[in-house]
Amino acid sequence: MNGYENLYLAILPDLAEHYGISSSHFQSNPHSTSSQQCRSHLYKLILIEFYLHEHRLKYSNSVLHLDGVAALHHLVYLKTKWTPASIRNLNTPDLLFALLDDLVPDQLSETAQNYLARISKSQRLPKIDLMSYTGWKIGSGDQYLKDE
Repeated sequence: MNGYENLYLAILPDLAEHYGISSSHFQSNPHSTSSQQCRSHLYKLILIEFYLHEHRLKYSNSVLHLDGVAALHHLVYLKTKWTPASIRNLNTPDLLFALLDDLVPDQLSETAQNYLARISKSQRLPKIDLMSYTGWKIGSGDQYLKDE
């Protein structure tokens, strides 16, 4: 199993529960409202994790690995040139807001884009409140994506 699939499987069970469904319901009833909301949320979380992962691959070195949320902080730093201390004081929604125009599939590798297309099933995804689910810490996907 590859890192993309490991990440997907790590996020899905608790996220599905957040939407009041099981992982099996998510798979077998893809058109239910809850499944579509869960799919949209899953897609967005994985998009962010892929983006952070590809940033780590580009900028990590033997001194700094940009583990966890450090990759998000570094991205915001590169874009804004704000001080690291002020970036660390921002909450996750504000950090993501600073990267809004960058967090799109077109910014990712073709492999990551193809995986996201499989998740979305090429459907228009409903709007969701990304921060309504607190069961996943943005930046923690690095433990699943090490081999990608």
